[in-house]
Amino acid sequence: EPTEQTEIHYEQTLGNFNSQSTGVAIGGALIEGSLLGRLSVHKHQSDGYMENTNLNLKDTQNQDEVNATAQLRWFANDKVTFDLKAKHFDKDNGYDAFNFDSDYTTQSDEPGKDTLLSDAYSLKATIDINPKIRMESILTKTHTDIEYSYDEDWSYVGYNPDEYSSFDQYLRSRNDRSMEVRFLSSDQ
Repeated sequence: EPTEQTEIHYEQTLGNFNSQSTGVAIGGALIEGSLLGRLSVHKHQSDGYMENTNLNLKDTQNQDEVNATAQLRWFANDKVTFDLKAKHFDKDNGYDAFNFDSDYTTQSDEPGKDTLLSDAYSLKATIDINPKIRMESILTKTHTDIEYSYDEDWSYVGYNPDEYSSFDQYLRSRNDRSMEVRFLSSDQ
C-alpha cells in the first residue's frame, strides 16, 4: 500500500537454467498529506528445466512473466479517501513437460503454452459518515485472456508405431465488473 514515507525496494535473483528475476517498488507522498503513490514491477525469466531432444531446444518449458501494480491514495478531506489501483500481469510460458522416460527431456513435436494476460482496475471510496459508521464503495474491472495447451501424445510422428498424434488447446477470455457497497460499524 502507498505510505507517507518514501520507500524503495529492489530485489534480484539468479538461478539455474538461465533463471533471472528482478523486482522494483517505489512509493511515497506525491503531494504531502494529500496524495500517495506506489509503483511496483517484477519480471521473471527462465529457460525451464526440460530439454526437448526432438526439436533440439532447451527452452520449450520457458518462463517469461511480468507483474506490475500502480496505486494512488487521495485524501480528499479528513472524511473521504479514494484508492485507485491498476494491475497488469503477462505470463508467456512454454508448456512441454510430459515424457515416457521420467527424466528432464521431452520428445514432443508441438510444445504447448501456458499464457495469461490480465489487466485489472479498482476504485475504492471510503467515507466516514460519522464516528459510528464508515461506508466503502468499490468498483472493479478485469479482463483476462488465457491459453493452456500441450502436446497430448508427448512425442513426434514416427516415435510410436501406432502413429497417434494429438495437440490439446484451451483458450479462455473473461471480462468481469463488480460494484460493492459496505457499511461498517466502529467500536462505538
